[in-house]
Amino acid sequence: MKTSLLAHLFPFFKGSQEDVATASLNYIISSFSDISRAFTKQLGDVLGIEINETLQYHCQVVGENYERPDMAGTDTKGNEVVLCESKFYAALTANQPNEYLRRLIKNNGIGLVFICPEVRQKGLWCEVVEMAGKEFELKKVDDNCVETKDGVRMGITTWKAVLDYLEQVAITNAPAVVSDIKQLQGYCAQLDSEAFIPFAEEELGIDVAIKFERHYRLLDELVNALKVELGDDVSLKGLRATPIWSGYRRYLSYNSHGVTLEYDTKKWRNPESKVTPYWLRIDRSIDGRWVFDECCEKVMKKIAPELKDGTYIALIPKSYVALNEIVEDMKKQVLEYFRIFKETEEQDM
Repeated sequence: MKTSLLAHLFPFFKGSQEDVATASLNYIISSFSDISRAFTKQLGDVLGIEINETLQYHCQVVGENYERPDMAGTDTKGNEVVLCESKFYAALTANQPNEYLRRLIKNNGIGLVFICPEVRQKGLWCEVVEMAGKEFELKKVDDNCVETKDGVRMGITTWKAVLDYLEQVAITNAPAVVSDIKQLQGYCAQLDSEAFIPFAEEELGIDVAIKFERHYRLLDELVNALKVELGDDVSLKGLRATPIWSGYRRYLSYNSHGVTLEYDTKKWRNPESKVTPYWLRIDRSIDGRWVFDECCEKVMKKIAPELKDGTYIALIPKSYVALNEIVEDMKKQVLEYFRIFKETEEQDM
């Protein structure tokens, strides 16, 4: 497939995927008033609110707590009405979405809209709603929109929905900008098809190597902690640490079961699953062989319905704590899943 010029040039840009897309989108909607109004209408549709004001859009407006949404839409008096956050495959930052919602509440704004690839919409939406729900009382408006008790709404849409709509408006009202929209559509399509992120200089330092090694060390420490906790019920005999193309695996035998603990970038990047590098699988040991039978599948799907194949359970590491605290918390998660597995297995026997 032939790429657009913008997609072709991206590897030579120093900005992130999100920065390039946001700057391009801002340029497009700032070029013609009809396109700007169409974009504002689209944000209102996502939030389930009619926005009757003419908004001006600005990129990277830093707030009091150093939060920096990708775009802010302001009214004629300079008041922020909506905030937009562009996403491809980068993780949420510490300010997203809660600091943005606080900013809107303080400024009597209307809402926050995330724009992301179609394949990431479901997973990202679950994540931002979960984060917001820790601080705000949320009411569901529809499947892609919630509202805080302060009246500020948060919604999500896709790059495809945004750009397809703007293209239709442009064909009739601003044909000169159609080619620019197609450039951005091609860029977004290229990111979805290849998803290779060019290296930044800071990603090639020694500290990055140390960061990657943490994943292997964490699994080794977790296996050791389980061995200490469960004693003779756990065996590591004949079970070696195994590198895989997408990560690293550790194995252990626990009573009559085979357990796989895994660091896997392929599962990590799955937009339909929980965002974590670490996973657990439990098989039954039958005649010396590990077998993932119907009983195992039933239990795993009960615990982890978000994965289509139902064969792995997400393990969520704690953030901003020491290694021993992460290991202790993940050990508790594993032990709890062992308990559920055992109880469900006994009920079916």
